[in-house]
Amino acid sequence: MRTAIFALCCTVVASCNDSVSVDAIYITAAEKTPVTSFSAKHAGDAMGITISSALIPSEDIEGTLSIDNALVENYNSSHGENFQALPDGICKLSENHLKIQSGMHRSEPVKLIVEDIESLKKGINYLVPIRLQSQSKTYPALPGSDVLYVVLNRTILMNVPKLNGENYFKVNFKDQDVSRFQNLDEFTLEARINMWQFPKYYDGNLMGILGFPESETIEKSAWLFVDGTPDRVGGAGNVPVVMLGVKQWSVYAGKLGFPMNLGEWYHVAGVFSNNKLQLYLDGILFAEADYSKKISFTNNFYIGAAPGVQNGFHFKGSISEARFWTRALTPAELRNPLHRCFVDVDSKGLEGYWKLDDMADNCKDYTGHGHTAVKEGYGSIEWQQEVPCP
Repeated sequence: MRTAIFALCCTVVASCNDSVSVDAIYITAAEKTPVTSFSAKHAGDAMGITISSALIPSEDIEGTLSIDNALVENYNSSHGENFQALPDGICKLSENHLKIQSGMHRSEPVKLIVEDIESLKKGINYLVPIRLQSQSKTYPALPGSDVLYVVLNRTILMNVPKLNGENYFKVNFKDQDVSRFQNLDEFTLEARINMWQFPKYYDGNLMGILGFPESETIEKSAWLFVDGTPDRVGGAGNVPVVMLGVKQWSVYAGKLGFPMNLGEWYHVAGVFSNNKLQLYLDGILFAEADYSKKISFTNNFYIGAAPGVQNGFHFKGSISEARFWTRALTPAELRNPLHRCFVDVDSKGLEGYWKLDDMADNCKDYTGHGHTAVKEGYGSIEWQQEVPCP
């Protein structure tokens, strides 16, 4: 969506200028870029919208704002997007009429209010075009800044486990049947992660996220992990570097350069397709490596550790929205911020979907395939409630 936003801005010459210097009025937020985002958590959440005058007027200027859903289809067609129009009754403007008083530069704000939060579907980006019309002949609405496109979505509040560095989840594939996961020429592993401690060289130098590092002598399994070992990642070690590895960690996509902070959420995805391992971080392709053989998975499949390998490679942090796909997700899917928070449980190729929001030691597989994730290791899991995403 960032590309589309930039393209739209740069096709509207007036809105790309550093300042506006004509007798005109415009939506204030649309002066620099005509697209903005608004995530709502609760009914009553609102964002303010003002209009501005390019020059300080010597008379009062009035304008009207309206929600114009007729613009959604044209926007999608022009910019290759798939936003949905907002159904009636979900949002309203607190006022339609605004006034820039004589001698002032900006109006008082009106509010775009979410009235029905439950009707905002999870994982959907809605496009709400706000159109300005001037009521003054001497101060027309400025083309290119007379429409503000509000990308509206619902903030998802979720429960997440905080792993203590000794506990984790074991995925029990239904009936221990992994026949569908053999000789794959494409797959995706993905999850959201938030670390309370980074890996330390010679003291928990690897942290497993999803999957398992089977023996490097067999073509079995793949895994997402965080590395802090200097001979693999460079630097002095003790640096968090996310990787997608096969044959244990002898072949991997990963490198230095992605900044990570403690206590912040990141989305990591490992995609195998077209004989390449690709690592996406927050929706951006960050590293890749060639791998020409097909990949199989075994019953060793864990979330937050790799027990039985060296010191267990326990993850020290929270993991949420862990997923295993038997297809390669597209770059467009991974770029969508809402994809990190929610996907339809019947999505094509979605084999295992562990939200890890169960507040229990057994976490269900939301696909209905029955691949339950069961808590193992030592100590109780601490659960954090109502963590927002995105």
